[in-house]
Parts: sequence; C-alpha cells; structure tokens
Amino acid sequence: MDENLSRGYCQLNSPQVGRKWKGGISSRDNITPPRDPCSCVYLSLVLAGAGFLLPYNSFITAVDFYQGRYPGSTIIFDMSLTYIVVAFVSVIINNALIEALRMPVRITFGYILSFFTLMMIALCDLWLQLFTLDVAYFITLIAVGVVAVGSTVQQSSFYGYTSMLPKRYTQAVMTGESESLTSRYLPFMAKDHSASQVYRTMTTFQ
Repeated sequence: MDENLSRGYCQLNSPQVGRKWKGGISSRDNITPPRDPCSCVYLSLVLAGAGFLLPYNSFITAVDFYQGRYPGSTIIFDMSLTYIVVAFVSVIINNALIEALRMPVRITFGYILSFFTLMMIALCDLWLQLFTLDVAYFITLIAVGVVAVGSTVQQSSFYGYTSMLPKRYTQAVMTGESESLTSRYLPFMAKDHSASQVYRTMTTFQ
C-alpha cells in the first residue's frame, strides 16, 4: 500500500490518501497513472476479465448438448443455482483469507482449479464417457461448483488489484467480462446437432 501511495496512483480511501501535500493540495489531486506502454497492462486486464468467466460460460454455452443428454431435467437451472450459491460462499471465504494469502497465489489457484476441472470434464466425461448418465449429472454440477470457486477467487482478486489503479483499469476488467459473453454464440454457428454436438461442446471447454 505504501509503495502504491508513493507512486501516486492508489485509489483506495485510506487515511493517507486524504493527507494534504504541498500548498494544501491532497494527494488525490496529484494522481498520475502508472506507466503503461502500448496499453499492455490494460489489454492484460481485459483478457483477465474474459478469462475468469469463460469456464462457467463453457457450461452454459453447451445448453443444447446437456438438454439433449438429460431430456426433461433441470440441468441448466441446477448449474446456474450451483454456481450462484458456491460463488457466494467463495466470496465470503476469500474475504476472510485475503490477508493470509497473497494476491498472486489466489489468482494462480483460481486459474489452476478452473483449468484442470475443465480438462477433466472434457476428457473423462465428454470424450471418453467414463460415467453413467446419473453419475455424470452430479459430476457436472460438482465441476460447476469447483469452477465457481476458481472464477470467484480470480474475480475478487482482480477487482481488488484494479481498485489501487486508475479507474480505466477497472473498466478493462469489466470490458473483458462483457466480451466473454460473446463466446456463447460461437458454437451455435454449427448446424449439425448430432455428431458435431459433442465436438461443439468440447470446443467450449478448450
């Protein structure tokens, strides 16, 4: 925090920010953004914003596949409910451990958790089909819950980080989240709903 304040771009409402500097002008009046050649940091945060929502979007994009695999079920509603409940609990736990674990550790943990979960579903469930339908149903919900943990930890960590930067960097994360929604429409370009359905579903997990 002191390092960020010395650079003049900490946006948090701390007592130090309210201190007056030369001429009675507060530090917030002298805020200068960090050096960002070619907007590399901005673009990185856009990608980060898209990245932590893509795992969940991968499941929602496969709505046709899951409805065809589990006809008459409430699989989409169950996935949405599971994600919301687990994400809520994850935010509480993340806030409780925010001082115990460094931000890079939390972000890396979220990426690893989401990546290996998606790989497990793509290989074991969709490609090799190692599970029966009843077992696969619950494994899918468990995978959504695990992805919710990883995505929520990343999301809260990135927003906490950008709160110490100028406002445009928070906007970058929000832009990435918005752009990740466009991935939902890509698999529907395929018109074959039989053999290509599994292929389109697996491509959403990559």
